Amino acid sequence: MEKLLVSVAILSYNNYRYIKDCVRSILQQDYPRIQLIISDDCSSDFDAEEISRYIEEHKHENVESVTVHRMDKNGGTSKNFNYALSLARGKYVKFIAADDLFYDQASLSLLVSTAESCGSNVVIARAPNYDMYLERQEWTYPCENDWNRITSAGQKELFGMMSEYCLISAPSTLYNREFLAGHGGADETYRLIEDWPFWMKMIREGDPFTFLDKPTVIYRSGGISNGKNHAAYSVHQIEYADVIKKECLPYRNMFASKRQYRNAKLSERRHRRDGLKQLHWSEYGILQKLLFILTFFSVYWNTLLEVLVRPAFSILERSKRNIMVCGVIFASLAILVDVRRLLESVFGSAFAEAAAGVIQNGLAVLGIFLFALSVLLGVISVSTKFFRNILHSAQ
Repeated sequence: MEKLLVSVAILSYNNYRYIKDCVRSILQQDYPRIQLIISDDCSSDFDAEEISRYIEEHKHENVESVTVHRMDKNGGTSKNFNYALSLARGKYVKFIAADDLFYDQASLSLLVSTAESCGSNVVIARAPNYDMYLERQEWTYPCENDWNRITSAGQKELFGMMSEYCLISAPSTLYNREFLAGHGGADETYRLIEDWPFWMKMIREGDPFTFLDKPTVIYRSGGISNGKNHAAYSVHQIEYADVIKKECLPYRNMFASKRQYRNAKLSERRHRRDGLKQLHWSEYGILQKLLFILTFFSVYWNTLLEVLVRPAFSILERSKRNIMVCGVIFASLAILVDVRRLLESVFGSAFAEAAAGVIQNGLAVLGIFLFALSVLLGVISVSTKFFRNILHSAQ
């Protein structure tokens, strides 16, 4: 039986120094029918002629066609992803970053055979993470604990886990091309994140993943998503927060528990805070600086309330109207009731003389305290909503 054509698409942006490693790993694959696509997102260092010559000099008969394209202007990872998808002709398409490479010569065959035997639309394998020089393995993505969690979770448990952080390895994923295209490909609302919104959509719609517990791609450190010194890191972190805000939090019924939902909200704030930390103050105008201050403060304010204040005040906040009423009652008693005469009639003049002032002042203080507490709870409630609105509207 003739083997199916498989498209392998290299997505490149300002990492040309690694691209030959990636191309070499593709040309060494033992899969018999490969369409090779290179789509560069308008890099400053990309040399289309040189890499085309390199492929022609080193490719074998299993590489049936080669397309090398450079975008006219930088559009982001998602746009580049979709353009490469539009060029693909194979039943399956494997995307790989220009600074990553296949694990061994049988990696593509293993992914395709798994997809065919399981009738899969998406196969997710594992990706060992190496340093930028490929000298030592640092970790495996996903790690053992996360891998065990996502492969054993039900739909709602998986949705909740994936709402905190993307636990699926995009570098080692194989797609059915028609399935991917039929779902619209990457959501270009997100400039740098092509995979996570798609995973969340699949989980919401009940589309299954096939998990392959084998390494298929070497994931090199230092890219946009895992290199904190990269210029795009702050934008990437803010986009992480936007994914959680738009693709996860609105679907509250998809979470397995309230705890998962709370963790997702905290994760959104952490990602946005980490992204804001990396932005340079000099890049802002006056209005942007004001928005930055309000947004940054709102991150810490909401986190403080979530972790420390809100659990203690949850019952009181629901009862603040009753607390205010009690405060008014106690303060009124202190003003209107003649405590000394009341005590004298019950306990005698000696006790009344000693206790009347203390009790009357105590009623007044208690009334004022309860009234102030109710006002404070109201201020917390209003300010929380105010800063949450600022946080959620900031992009």
